[in-house]
Amino acid sequence: MSAWCLLAGRIEKVLTEASSVQLALSINPDILEYVENIEHATQRVKESRLLYFPNINLNLNLSSFNSRGSVIMYNESLRFLVCQPVGKKNLYYSTRLSIWQSVYSGRRIKAANRLAEISMNKIKNEENIVKSKVINNVKVIFNDCLYSENC
Repeated sequence: MSAWCLLAGRIEKVLTEASSVQLALSINPDILEYVENIEHATQRVKESRLLYFPNINLNLNLSSFNSRGSVIMYNESLRFLVCQPVGKKNLYYSTRLSIWQSVYSGRRIKAANRLAEISMNKIKNEENIVKSKVINNVKVIFNDCLYSENC
């Protein structure tokens, strides 16, 4: 954190090396971009881990009919034909619940998980490299400023 100094009744902010490093890290656009990329990579890892769980599909339909003629409908979600006779005023309900999971995926799920983790680790390493460069540059510039003032 930066220090505060009281000189002749005025409060002045004293810039320290640690505060200048923190300021540079908080406003550097490359680091902010890598933080966003890490969030996306984390989401991809979570999505790839969800491949181990079964997929659940729930479909509920309600239709009201007042037909003047016979109607034959094809219910695509349930894949069967429904016949509504003439003059019938009814409500038509359809419900579908399906749960399915791939029994054998040829190790594709494990490979997808591994690739997502590798991608996230790569992005974290790149972010650490950029952070190190920024910290090094700030320290060099800060120390050059201190040196030039003392000479």
